Amino acid sequence: MLRRLRMPSVTQHGVPNLGEAGRVKVARPKNQDQRRSEILSAAKAVIHTRGVTGVNLKRIADQAGLSSALILYYYADVDEILAAAYRTATEEFLEKREFLLTEAISPTEQLQRCLALGTPYPGAREEAARVLYELQPLILNNADAATWSREFFSRQTTLFRSIIDAGVRTGEFRAALDPNTVAINLVALEDGLATHALTGLMTPNSIEATLVQTAMHMVGGSAVLRSDGTGTGTGTVG
Repeated sequence: MLRRLRMPSVTQHGVPNLGEAGRVKVARPKNQDQRRSEILSAAKAVIHTRGVTGVNLKRIADQAGLSSALILYYYADVDEILAAAYRTATEEFLEKREFLLTEAISPTEQLQRCLALGTPYPGAREEAARVLYELQPLILNNADAATWSREFFSRQTTLFRSIIDAGVRTGEFRAALDPNTVAINLVALEDGLATHALTGLMTPNSIEATLVQTAMHMVGGSAVLRSDGTGTGTGTVG
């Protein structure tokens, strides 16, 4: 009796899904974390230049200077690479924001700098934002990305909530709304306005100014924050 050969499934990116048993066997490098990081950096670079629809295994491999076979040793397929790239992009963003809570500055200054960091000014910040927004559709079909998206949103609202609570304690803020509601609205507003910077509808400077003015109105702050146009969140406080 002839046995039917089982062919590997193919992902939406046209890459054979070989599974764990079908992974290419290669020599194990000394630093696997570094190699994974190199692959994810390459994937982000391709996303930034070609968009997520232009990502495929060969382009990632070419960007990383590696073979496709070696990349498949670390990741099952392109979808897994994209999910990992999304998570690392959000982690890097969160780390920079959460560092603000460790600095000895006022809640008003923390809020201003936090919003400035969320504004996609040209350069590394714009590149990071573009990767995050390009990968947004992934959270609808990838369970790992969806889980981390919820974590990303939760940690951002918690950060804003911490700043608002601190401002209320010091008397700088007199929020009429529930602080958690304010935090959720700030994250949503920031996400929406950032897309306009990427499409050119609004300038980063005008977006930052809108964010800080709206935030101060929502928290009942008495200070008037003025963006300095650099994206550092160090404009004057009047």
